Amino acid sequence: RYNTVFRSSPQIIDLAFSILSSGAELFLNFENPLDKIMFSFNINEEKKALTPEYIMLPTDEDMISIVFNKVDELSSKLGCTRDKVLIVCTDQELMNSVVKYGESQKKPFELLVRRGDYSTITKAEKQNRYVVGYIDYIGGLEFDAVVIVGVDKGRVPQVTSTESRIYQNYEWHNRMYVAITRAKYAVVILGNKSRTPSTLLQNAISNKRITLVE
Repeated sequence: RYNTVFRSSPQIIDLAFSILSSGAELFLNFENPLDKIMFSFNINEEKKALTPEYIMLPTDEDMISIVFNKVDELSSKLGCTRDKVLIVCTDQELMNSVVKYGESQKKPFELLVRRGDYSTITKAEKQNRYVVGYIDYIGGLEFDAVVIVGVDKGRVPQVTSTESRIYQNYEWHNRMYVAITRAKYAVVILGNKSRTPSTLLQNAISNKRITLVE
């Protein structure tokens, strides 16, 4: 058996596996990689690691209006450029709203157009631009921090009449795990307070794996 080596901070991994454990019945063949775990962090990297935050805002408009400011705040705290902080949108409608807001506020950003869109990442790095991506396009990418927009009840997990509830729950546990583990040092999750917190994060909130800000 091999040890599991994580590039994300212990705080981020605790949050990610709190989400997986909340859907334990969905992962019957899942082998817990925390059984034999290693972290590659040095002392300076450990100092940069932040406790994950779940911030609930009154409306979608309020949520979207602070997204780019949160990126600036994280880049300042971590001492990194803005392209090292990924903005993740949980649905296409929200992503369209983030794009429109960014354009209206003249925010320089690049939009991921497919999974593994490294050319867009490279362009953002060269010009120090924000990076915005739909949650299904971010697998395999690495950032210093992630801001996830639109994590609340009814939206994560999204349940439609065309697919089974169990399958959609399974998909969303995976999506959130992938989104969170794109970050090395910090995760900030934004939700709509009127919808109430997502059921996927209830376990993490109860076990203090994430700080709820209302």
